[in-house]
Amino acid sequence: MAASPYVRRERLRQERWKASWPVLPEPARAHGTFNGRPHPWLVPLVHAEHSLWAPARSPLLEHFRARNIAWHEEKTSGYGTRAAPGPSCNLMDSQVACLNFWWGLQGSPDALLAVVQHIAPDAVALVAPDGGPMVEPEWMGVDNPLKERGTQRRRGAYATSADLLMAYEDAAGARHGLLIESKYSESYEPVHGRVNRWGTDRLTIYQHALDADWSPIRSGIDAGELMYEPFDQHLRQQLLAAAMQADPDTQGGFATVRLIHVSPRANRAFHEGVTAPILHGHATVAEAWRSALRDPDTYRSCHYEDLFEVAQSKAAEAWVTYQSERYGWSE
Repeated sequence: MAASPYVRRERLRQERWKASWPVLPEPARAHGTFNGRPHPWLVPLVHAEHSLWAPARSPLLEHFRARNIAWHEEKTSGYGTRAAPGPSCNLMDSQVACLNFWWGLQGSPDALLAVVQHIAPDAVALVAPDGGPMVEPEWMGVDNPLKERGTQRRRGAYATSADLLMAYEDAAGARHGLLIESKYSESYEPVHGRVNRWGTDRLTIYQHALDADWSPIRSGIDAGELMYEPFDQHLRQQLLAAAMQADPDTQGGFATVRLIHVSPRANRAFHEGVTAPILHGHATVAEAWRSALRDPDTYRSCHYEDLFEVAQSKAAEAWVTYQSERYGWSE
């Protein structure tokens, strides 16, 4: 698939950032390679940790290690052989962009709360969703709430997970969960993913959830025809949010759990890529997905540009500068 105008622009942005960011070690400014070909928007694999914002780097690496959370592309051999798991060396990676934004904001609690209040106006206080940090990466629920198959399931790999879980309390003290899925430069082709490469009809895995009285998908929608990315991912994550809400005793005590999709407004190839034929006629992915839900308020689409605008007056100056230079959210 040819790179979209947005991707081409962002590759140049990341190349300029890599060349000019003052605290980046000189060896990390070299071109990384994929399948033997150098690319300026990659850092060499041995320096991949420098794709993370420096103040967040060590805590993130330790958090992922201690909880066995998967990094994007940690087993992608085209980049070379890793000495230890770590972030993608692709500066365009959406997991890295997500963590640089959200994990980095934890150092500015007032800014993080303001961003959550932009998404959920009833929030009065943030709470640690799993007893650790305020943002829990690659959340897949507790005890396999979607009854997915396989023995290799872990947070971020071989299981439905969202990029982050966050939690807040409302004025009455009720606890609410936000499953946050983050995109950066992605866009998708209309490829039907109902049957996987092993010939399994994936709809059978999730049919029990779709048949449950708590299913978020409205009557009359053929869920098998939603299995085109990005809607396939939306479907599984919306089911995960609904399963967590339906079982508060196991899944964190949440009165509600909503799926929050965050992406750059400028990435029009993503927003206008309504790939599932049954959703054609809708102008954007967010509009199309809301049309498939029993309760559209269980889903919200937000833009990084708007969240950055909310955060920047209360966030640490170093974080604001990094986000502006690295991702250009202020433009």
